Amino acid sequence: MGLPLDDRMRVLVTINPIESHLRGLVTLVRTLGTLGHDVRIAMPDKWSGWLDANYGVQIIDAGPSWLDPDFDAIVFGALLDGGAPAFDP
Repeated sequence: MGLPLDDRMRVLVTINPIESHLRGLVTLVRTLGTLGHDVRIAMPDKWSGWLDANYGVQIIDAGPSWLDPDFDAIVFGALLDGGAPAFDP
């Protein structure tokens, strides 16, 4: 089922880059896409191949992956080194 261009929505879904969080939104993303809407998921680019291969959805690159060990070491290392006050802001 296709929609006239004037009736199409552009939908950007934001989500934590975790497969279990994604699964809950895949049905929504696929359904809106099937209806002719332009739907993308905002998450780190390193997920794009996996999401396309497994779920047939496209992403918009949205920042670093907080699951990346380098990102984890820099951010959480700084927070841990700063003690409890570093987590307050």
